[in-house]
Amino acid sequence: MQRGFTLIELLITMLISGIVIASIYSAFQSQQNSYTAQDQVAEMQQNIRAGLDMMTREIKMAGYDSTGKAGAALLAITASSINFSMDLNEDDDVVDSGENITYALDTVEKEITRNTQPIAQNIEELEFVYLDEDDAVTADVEEVRSVVISILARAGGSDANFLNSKQYASFSGTIWGPYNDYLRRRLLIQRVNCRNMGL
Repeated sequence: MQRGFTLIELLITMLISGIVIASIYSAFQSQQNSYTAQDQVAEMQQNIRAGLDMMTREIKMAGYDSTGKAGAALLAITASSINFSMDLNEDDDVVDSGENITYALDTVEKEITRNTQPIAQNIEELEFVYLDEDDAVTADVEEVRSVVISILARAGGSDANFLNSKQYASFSGTIWGPYNDYLRRRLLIQRVNCRNMGL
């Protein structure tokens, strides 16, 4: 004689199956959250480094003028933008493409721009500090020998499991935040020596 399962046995099986499925879902959700966080951090790092590398390369060349006839120099400096020229093709002028550069922060689009074209997205803050040969802060373009760049990048998307209430200090001591939102942020500060200034 064949016997089927009793109601109690079916309920116990369903309970055990439910516990196993809940455990699997919980592990999946945890892995998904971890992946999202790592993906956001990697995107931020890549974005901020790409923009900073381009700025660093070109600011190092600010004022490059091999013949001394082109008039290449730092042209305008503020805490949020820098404008400079360089005679890259050594033709004694700075009017060719890529020889007059302005870096600034588009506060609406949250982008670092190079001559109004975006080079890095999801940038919360950008600060330039200008130092003379004695490492004192200066506002005189003739005295600038190095530039310290502070960039605060943010993630492209929010994470409901992460509340950002941190404060970030730029090189000058300016405090950014707390933003009290769900966006991850990274601060990067780099000093760039202007090799052609003061020659």
